[in-house]
Amino acid sequence: MGPRYIHVFQVLSRLNGKNRALAALDLEEPDLVPQFEIIIDPPVIEAITGETLIRGEDALRHGRDQTIRLNSHIAARCYRMIGIDMIGVLESPPRDTRSEPLGNDGWIDEWGRAFRYKEGIEWYSQGTIKRIEDLKNLQKPDPLAPGRLDSLKIILNELGDSTAIVGVISEGWETAYQMTGLENMMRFFYVNPELVVRLIDMVVDYNIGLLQAMADTGVDAILGGDDYASQKGPLVSQRHFEQFILPGLRRIVDATKKHGLPFIKHCDGYIMPMLDSLISVGIDGLHSMEPIAGMNLGEVKSKYGADICLLGNVDCSHTLCTKSPSDVAQEVRDCIEQGAPGGGYFLSSSNTIHTGVNVENYFAMIEAGRKYGRYSPAGFT
Repeated sequence: MGPRYIHVFQVLSRLNGKNRALAALDLEEPDLVPQFEIIIDPPVIEAITGETLIRGEDALRHGRDQTIRLNSHIAARCYRMIGIDMIGVLESPPRDTRSEPLGNDGWIDEWGRAFRYKEGIEWYSQGTIKRIEDLKNLQKPDPLAPGRLDSLKIILNELGDSTAIVGVISEGWETAYQMTGLENMMRFFYVNPELVVRLIDMVVDYNIGLLQAMADTGVDAILGGDDYASQKGPLVSQRHFEQFILPGLRRIVDATKKHGLPFIKHCDGYIMPMLDSLISVGIDGLHSMEPIAGMNLGEVKSKYGADICLLGNVDCSHTLCTKSPSDVAQEVRDCIEQGAPGGGYFLSSSNTIHTGVNVENYFAMIEAGRKYGRYSPAGFT
């Protein structure tokens, strides 16, 4: 990272990002369009900070507690350096984790989901719940298990006064179908709807307990990260969405509101057909309006901007990965012009700052956001 960026980030870090973010969540116009990301992947954090995170086999040598502690401190330094206004934090693995090894490069987690790991990247592989009897062998994870919020507490302690912290949870759908595999879940809609309901309810119960613990710890908002769509459209029919998925989301939103916190819904893919349903359960914000899926920020702003905060949608599939910094700046300007007028808008990537993002382009996004995102007393300029 060159001196130019260090200077810019040091200036930005003096701004009160937390107040800016809270104003935008309240659909107000702050001084400047705030910036948000759910996740910044480890290689990007390392490139920004010049420090090395503990990953892979090194994590086994250092142990769980030291790995979480050191990685969380480095992440906090990254967020402070870039002057981000609001950042997501996920739960930590509990101290007494029940994951099981799967070969030399994978594991089965406490939900019965198989994951693989290679070169610092982990991904979902398959589910292990094939029938309702398999649930008898699954011990329901405890949202209050010791250590579950270790990383969150460190980030809050280091940044909570200056940066809005968002607790990131699942809801019900995504964890449930990963427990079975998506194809099996679709089949269960017809042949075993009881299993679908039991799985989703179990995951929703867990995440309500988790968001309550996060709220008690001091987060400023909750974000639900389940994806309901692909780039071609919703993964399930509207009938099945309303029958199986929407009730759990409503419970999650209601529990969040009971703690006086806003609820932000993240969803990839083309979700225009289901936006009315999402609005109906009381979400306060929508992330990320994926442009390569055909989501148009201006259209969503026109239809729903008076009711919910919007967070997005600089393309992180192409623009932030392979295009030039000037292309990034132009796309940032376009997003701000569509989303910022009237307030209630965060500049954000269209998903996360993932491993494939060009770090120089992410810097260009940050700088362009500060350059073009300033509000005036008379409104957005």
